[in-house]
Amino acid sequence: MSIPFGDLATILVILVAGSLFTFLEATLTAMPEARAHRLAGEGDQRAQRWRDERRRILATLLLMRTAVRVTGAGGALFFAEAATSGTAVYALGAAVFAALLVIEAPARVWGQRQTDRFALAALRFLWPFEILLYPLAYLLSGIFRGAGGVVISDSEHNAEEVKARIEQKEREGTLEKDSQELLHSVLEFTEVTAKEMMIPRTEMFALALDTPIPEVLELTSESGHSRVPVYRENIDNVVGTLYVKDLLKYMQDHASSVDTSLAKIIRRPPFFCAETEKASALLRDMKTRRVHLTIVVDEFGGTSGLVTLEDVIEEIVGDIQDEHDAEESPFERIDEERVMADARVSIYDASEYLGVEIPHEGDYESLGGFLSNLAGRVPEVGATLSWRDLQFVVKEGDEKRVARVEIVRAAANRKTPPPPVAAAE
Repeated sequence: MSIPFGDLATILVILVAGSLFTFLEATLTAMPEARAHRLAGEGDQRAQRWRDERRRILATLLLMRTAVRVTGAGGALFFAEAATSGTAVYALGAAVFAALLVIEAPARVWGQRQTDRFALAALRFLWPFEILLYPLAYLLSGIFRGAGGVVISDSEHNAEEVKARIEQKEREGTLEKDSQELLHSVLEFTEVTAKEMMIPRTEMFALALDTPIPEVLELTSESGHSRVPVYRENIDNVVGTLYVKDLLKYMQDHASSVDTSLAKIIRRPPFFCAETEKASALLRDMKTRRVHLTIVVDEFGGTSGLVTLEDVIEEIVGDIQDEHDAEESPFERIDEERVMADARVSIYDASEYLGVEIPHEGDYESLGGFLSNLAGRVPEVGATLSWRDLQFVVKEGDEKRVARVEIVRAAANRKTPPPPVAAAE
């Protein structure tokens, strides 16, 4: 009736050995790939081995973990069959469960917290096992490579898991603010559409195909743009893209020509994308086609706006300004309770600046669109709209759109309440 403590100890030792390989795998896979490449470039032979033979090393770890677990499970079954009491069987089962719960999970967590140098040092321990299992590991890594480049690792995470880990690092205070914002931008990047990034058609700078060359030179010089859409008859019929460098080169080579037209200079065809195309897919397409400007079209084929490569990149890293860009903010703080805003600012930026979640349920992307949706029409200059503890006073605009709006907090509203003239929430 006695509990087989010797058998229990044997199984526990086997499972602890398995957790060691779990620890090593977590340690190695937690090391950033860019870090490994940098160390390899500096001459670290261990980093070079990890960079060049990553799949085979992970396959070796997988084989060792599997072998240890199978051995442990087989031993548990053997001892269970040999046991003469129910108590012994239950003790064996409890030992296996406890080992997996108490040893395996902490081993993975601990491994993920080790330094890169420690991870590379762990490769020395694996060397004998790599030699022993080389044929099987080589075969296994080849199978996974042929199946689509799958990396053998339990540490792969989906977007939600990655986001959860970022939030955990934020709570621990181990992630700098700039890094937090960049990581969140990368995660949100996959959900951003071309419509959300684009410069709307009303703000596009474009040229008619029949524009005289002297006027083209003057307009492009004033605009400061290096690439300009060119249309025939109307903006819904974009036929190409003018590269200013092509224009200058053509004028240099054909200085005496009097009949030069844009049709001889523009690059055709233009690159189009749908409003619903994701930013990640658009970036990939623009890189593949080697273009810096794409025309965004709606479901009927009309021009909605344009997106530049800079616009796409700015979705990740924030606004990029060169030495010629005037640093302008869409918000101008008047006092503690009042802000003047450009109505073209996106709902996302307005929400972030005001510290509220402005609804994005209608067919609009800007603060002005939100106000028009709230009022049920384009609000006229002087109109006041209330939403939650905010009042929006239209300061500039016309019958087609809102241009500038003053945003007033509730505390200030009570002091100088403007008469509301439009629908509330």
